[in-house]
Parts: sequence; structure tokens; C-alpha cells
Amino acid sequence: RDGKEPKLGILPGFFARVWNVAVRDEHIMKELIHCLLTFISSCPSSKKVFTVPLPQCRSNLISLVMEYTSKSTGQTWSKSLCGLMQVMTSLCPIIEARVQIQRAKYPATIFERMLKMKSSREHVGVNNKYNSILEFLSALTFHKEGQQLVIGIKSFLEVIVEFLEDPSTKSTIQRSIFILVRNLSFNKNNKVHFISNPKFIPIMLAFIQNPENLEELLVTREATGALWGLVASDQKVKAALSRESVRSELQLLKSDFDRELEMKAFSKYLPENQKTDATANDKIIDIKQRITHNLRAVLNLLA
Repeated sequence: RDGKEPKLGILPGFFARVWNVAVRDEHIMKELIHCLLTFISSCPSSKKVFTVPLPQCRSNLISLVMEYTSKSTGQTWSKSLCGLMQVMTSLCPIIEARVQIQRAKYPATIFERMLKMKSSREHVGVNNKYNSILEFLSALTFHKEGQQLVIGIKSFLEVIVEFLEDPSTKSTIQRSIFILVRNLSFNKNNKVHFISNPKFIPIMLAFIQNPENLEELLVTREATGALWGLVASDQKVKAALSRESVRSELQLLKSDFDRELEMKAFSKYLPENQKTDATANDKIIDIKQRITHNLRAVLNLLA
């Protein structure tokens, strides 16, 4: 709290000993995950506890978590995967963690594990598990090395397209996918991968709509953000989207959002709308403003 570098002391060894017990007991694992997440959020600089060598061991905590999440099975693993992926997500900002993630080729192994869950048609909490893995990949791709690692995963784009094509895919997963695409597009060399897949651009455009449902509206926000990321500074993507029909559709959609925003701005002053939930209304307005901002940027680039 005083800004000084924290002394890790016995913490690495303590967490390691608890870990050895937790992998055999789902209740202890649940409490350990809660403890680790609280520890990380309360003292972010202490994330180093995950990367320092453990006493009398060549490994460290992040290595234990990576190996367990990508290789283990059983009830404890099933119930703890989402929490452990949240721990991994919180570690992405520190360079020491990303170095070890890269060395272990963890994005590829955890993505492969997700594919095994998908092919086995596991049903218990599977959507939350998918989303926790995708959120980790999204956090990792905020960084250059993560962008290179994820785009290099075998069959990555094909699997992403399968998720988007599947009508049963939850909106939270769709949002995570588009956030991931946006982050990957920060690396200009990655954009060609999306263009080379003939299905991806049409599918992404299909998600750019004006729905009434809040969850679908959130998906549209992330889809337009991903589209903006792909179009920016890339002539090939611009060429793929420069058809008059595409521009006209995007312009029409933007006009719809603009008109709705104007109506909402005035309607809140009407007596019959005074009793409505202002917070929910403001949230919808904020989302639609972001969508129009993204669409305006895309259209300017395509002009």
C-alpha cells in the first residue's frame, strides 16, 4: 500500500503446498482460486509470486496452473477451470508471465483442450468454459507476443468461424470472439488471415445489425469494433469491403442508429418516460453511440 515493492517471502511455497492439496479437493481449489484472485487484485505487483521458482522445485505457480488446466481431467478440474482461466487472464499484463506462456506454447494447448470439449459435446458449464478460455486469449492478444501466438494456433480461424456459424453459440462467446479479432488486428500481418477465409467477413457483417435485445446489441458493438480494427491501415480489407452494397448497408445501419439516438435524447424528457429506468436507458444509448462511432470510422476508411 505504501508503494514499496512487496516481499514475497514464504508466499510462493505456501501457495504451492496448498495447490498440491487443492488439485484433489474441489472445495479447497475453489477457496484457493478466490484467495489468488483477491491477492492479485489487492496487490497487483505481487503477481510475481506466480513466476518465481518454487522452493526445492524447478517449476513455479503459473507452470502448475498451465499444466493442470490443459492436461487434467475430473470433477475438480471441471469445476475449477473457469476460475483458473480467470487467474491466467489476470496474469497477462506482466511480461514474466507472458514469457512463460510463450515458452509453454500454452495458447495452443488450451485451445486444443477447448476443441476436445467441443468435439466430446460436453454440456456441464461448457459455454462458461469456452468463454473463460476466449477471454484469456483476448487478454493475451493485447500484447504483441500474444497476437503472434494466437494467430499461429492450428485451425484457429476455422474454429472461430464454426462458433459464429452455430446459432446455439451464446452471445457472451460471440462478444469474446469479436474482441479477440479486434485485438489480433492490432498486428497488421494478422489481417490477411481473416481475408483469406471466405466465410469470415460475410459472417462478421451478419452480426452488424440493429437488434432490440441488449445482449445482441453488445455483440454488434464488438463486431463493429472488430470491423474497424480490420479495415484500419489495410488496403486488402478495404478492397474486400469496398462494394457499394456493403457500404450502403453500413451507411443505412448507421443512419438507423443516429435516428434512434436522436429520438432517445428527446424522449427522455417526455412525462410518460420519466418513470423508466434511466440507468438502463443510458447504457443502451452509450452502446449505440459506440456502434455509430465505429461505423462512422469504418465508412470514412472505405470512402
